[in-house]
Amino acid sequence: MLGGVTVTVKDSAGVSRPAGLYYVSHGQIDYLMPAGTAPGVATVTVGKTASAALISSVAPGLFTANGNGKGVAAAIAVRVSSNGAKVPVQVFQCGGAGCVSVPMDLGAPTDTLVVELYGTGIRGRTSPSNVVAQIRGVPAQIAYAASQLQFDGLDQVNVYVPRSLAGAGEVPVVLTVDGITANVVTINIK
Repeated sequence: MLGGVTVTVKDSAGVSRPAGLYYVSHGQIDYLMPAGTAPGVATVTVGKTASAALISSVAPGLFTANGNGKGVAAAIAVRVSSNGAKVPVQVFQCGGAGCVSVPMDLGAPTDTLVVELYGTGIRGRTSPSNVVAQIRGVPAQIAYAASQLQFDGLDQVNVYVPRSLAGAGEVPVVLTVDGITANVVTINIK
């Protein structure tokens, strides 16, 4: 219970579980779908009000810096040199006009740039090989796609930026998990 509110999820198998609450306000409730919830139509009860929700093993969604699911990814990046040194690389900056992408330098020819995308609905993938990414239509290797491990419900996908995209500017990143495509986000490559 948070702020006098409770959320219960009764899944398609008839099992009811309390949902963990993170935020409650007059117009918004943030909760975590209980672990073990069976796929299919579930009943979500908030207080005394019930509604239906479709539960799926995957439903990929990526977070954006502006918080609306569009534009620059809410991500971090790391450039790794051939000697193993890691340098953080800024992906976006925010100001009065919102958040915009920052051009990321791929570094020396032997460096590797990894962008860490954050989202939800990814961890239930059937296999790591069923998570694919394209950056400006170029296939990009996935290094990791699972739970973020620090925050409940947060998933992480680490994507290697292909060197062939040097100088491409602002480009779309398309992530597909088990055949379902997430919202398209952008990054900027110097």
